[in-house]
Formats: sequence, structure tokens, C-alpha cells
Amino acid sequence: MKREHIPIISYVVLVIAIMFGIEQDNGFVIGDFLLSKVGLPLWSEGTEGLHYSGLISIFLVMVSFIGFSVFSKEASPSLKKVALITFLFGHLLFRPLFNESYALIKGSMDGLAPIDFYRSQSHSSFESTADNKFIVIESKLTFENYSNEEKMFYIKLLPTKFDLTEDSQVIATDKTTKNIKEFTLAPKSTNTFDVTFFSKQKKNVSDATGGFTSADIIIYNAEDEVQFIQGTY
Repeated sequence: MKREHIPIISYVVLVIAIMFGIEQDNGFVIGDFLLSKVGLPLWSEGTEGLHYSGLISIFLVMVSFIGFSVFSKEASPSLKKVALITFLFGHLLFRPLFNESYALIKGSMDGLAPIDFYRSQSHSSFESTADNKFIVIESKLTFENYSNEEKMFYIKLLPTKFDLTEDSQVIATDKTTKNIKEFTLAPKSTNTFDVTFFSKQKKNVSDATGGFTSADIIIYNAEDEVQFIQGTY
């Protein structure tokens, strides 16, 4: 390898580092996806602790800056300009190009696969009923449908974020009738649903109240099921 090529390689590494660690609007991280596909964990402690994609991205950024700083004098002026222009255009165009490609691929899938759950835009609050037998969980959950077809589904909550209920899964119900509620998402649309869950409260818990984000959920119908569990792809 010629010494004058190291700065341009450093720029390429920098672009790769940004692509690897950047989080998209829907929470998708290329680094997380690649690590999960080769069977490696995403976090040092389940869904918490050190984020390995972030650490790898930071390491690659440091390597690229060191490479460019040490060998920048070796590169010709024209090579520096090409590298800079490539980096700027790559950085500016990556997100819109990724989003368009992602939407195209998701929209072509079958069943409920074209639906994305926007975890960071969703939140939940909970409160015990007066008799302390149940916990009522009120959630605002945001979904996007990338397909050209209307999607109808039910929602299950996995209440793993707090140790208050006896249920491992809780199905969303109508707040008034307590019947299981079906949700409809129009084609090519994003919607935030008001979702209610009733869950059996643990006997050693009383007057519980609070809130949480990053809910783990499952959407399903008679033909398909899609899980949105933090730390999995």
C-alpha cells in the first residue's frame, strides 16, 4: 500500500464508522443488525451497559483520524479534495438514501413485516386499580406501514420492564368493554395509537404507579406475528 493512499482510506473508514453506528429514525442501527446476524450480543448486559456497535464506531472513527493526521502530508492536494467531497456527499446522502431503500424493501414484504414500531416515540404509564388486583397500562405506541395495503393487527405487551405483574404477555383491550382490540394502519402511513392493557397485579404489590419507555411488544393476526423486542432483529 502506498503511503499517499492512507488518508483516502482513512476517510472511507470514517464513512463506514458513521454508517455502522448511526441510529435511524425507526431505531434501526446497521451495526446492531450485523452483530445480531453473526450471533454476537448488542449490549454488555442484555439490553443495557456498553453498546458494542457504538464502541466499534468510536474505535473506527479514532483509527480514521489517526490515519489521516499522521499521513495527511503524504496525500496530493487533488486526492484530499476528492476524499473530502466523497465524505461530505456520503454523509449528507446516506440517511435519505438508506431511508428510501429501507422503505422500498419493507414495503415489498408480506404479512405484517412492512410495519415498523417507533420505540423512541412511544411511552407508557401504569397505575393500580383501586382494589390492587390489576395494573392498568396506558400506552401511546407509534407504528409505520410501508406497504400499499391496509394492515390489521392485535398488540401484546411483554411487561419485562417492571416486576409488577403476574402476566408474561398482556393483550391490548378496549378500555370500556375490556374486549380484545384490533388496530388498523392505513397504507403508507404513520399513526400513534392509544393502547390500553389490563394485567394481573402481583400480590406483594400495592398502589403501583409510574411509567416506562422502550416497550417490548408483539403485533399479530391470524396469519402472521412480528416481535419488537429491544436488542433483537
